[in-house]
Amino acid sequence: MGRGTISNNTVANLVNATTNASTSAAGSISGIYVSNGDNTISNNTVRNLSIANANNSISHTASVSGIALTNTNPLGGTVVSGNTVHSLSNSFSTFAGGVIGIYFNGSTTASTVSQNFIHSLSVTGGSSTTADLYGIKINAGATTYSNNIISLGGDTQTDIFGIYQTGAASNNNNLYFNTVYISGTQSSGTNLSYALFSTGTSNTRNYRNNILVNARSTTEESFRHYALYIAASGGTLTCDYNNYYVSGTGGVLGFFGSDKTTSVIVTNQDANSIATNPAFISTGTAASGYAPTVPGTGVTVTGITTDYAGNTRGVPESMGALYVTSWSGGTSTDWATTSNWTSGAAPVAGSIVNIPSGRTNYPSLADDRTLSSLTLASGASLNLSSNTLTLT
Repeated sequence: MGRGTISNNTVANLVNATTNASTSAAGSISGIYVSNGDNTISNNTVRNLSIANANNSISHTASVSGIALTNTNPLGGTVVSGNTVHSLSNSFSTFAGGVIGIYFNGSTTASTVSQNFIHSLSVTGGSSTTADLYGIKINAGATTYSNNIISLGGDTQTDIFGIYQTGAASNNNNLYFNTVYISGTQSSGTNLSYALFSTGTSNTRNYRNNILVNARSTTEESFRHYALYIAASGGTLTCDYNNYYVSGTGGVLGFFGSDKTTSVIVTNQDANSIATNPAFISTGTAASGYAPTVPGTGVTVTGITTDYAGNTRGVPESMGALYVTSWSGGTSTDWATTSNWTSGAAPVAGSIVNIPSGRTNYPSLADDRTLSSLTLASGASLNLSSNTLTLT
């Protein structure tokens, strides 16, 4: 096909009845599948797709995928934006394939994958020790991935990849302002998990302003669950201003030639990266819950001016898909005083604002303000002073 638009659709509740509970490797379900042409796929919801078969593919022919693209014919670039993909599953008892939120195989014409929310992918078979879950699987294409939110977990023995990146020469990938959260408890086995797994060997990779959290645990052994894993050092790599955080048993910040366990520096470029709990508002099934109450300071990226919710990003930047400004109150109660904010700047219109507890001073408005959302912790306060606060 040529250029097309697939927007504002809901694809839901599909069950593959032909191969259900089958040992056959045949059969798959894709919510949206595009095999040719550069397209715009936006604002769709793909949910509740299930199958139970032995299809062990981990490509566009995987047993279950939310959105799968295999275009290699450049026209003007593909756009995959604003989609929500969740509740995809394979329940075959010995399933050894992949469940994939978004599979991207594009051309070397610049494309964009942004503002997508992917969560709740699963395998439910009791012996699925060789199955893989992928939030976004990048196979090929010169593409910028920005402002995506991915949350994967579960307690099965499963390898998990929040973002899996690879690419040959000219298949350059930019990963900016993505939020990835890996969770769950793996009761046994030696499966691994990665918020971001990179295996590109000859392309250009640029990773900045991402929040990569791996809270997954295992009882088997250490060095199983990574925030960042760079398997190959070939090509050109830029990597800085990221937050690498692990909290589960067996967690390790990263791998870059060797395991990195005691320093925030995963690569040799991480001078401005941090290893801090972002303290998400809620790690559930609402994208807004992945706003960090402890935002890290990022760096401005040309061309990325809004966040996941479409709100304007400010200066200085915050890491992750949701732009957040947090109140510190170290100077006064004045909302407009820049030193009262952790970002060093007062919130711009449309910002996500967090007011934590335990502050010496709490803010007071001197004029009307408009925010996207406000989180007011227990014990914290905000004095409107007869002004109007509008939450959009």
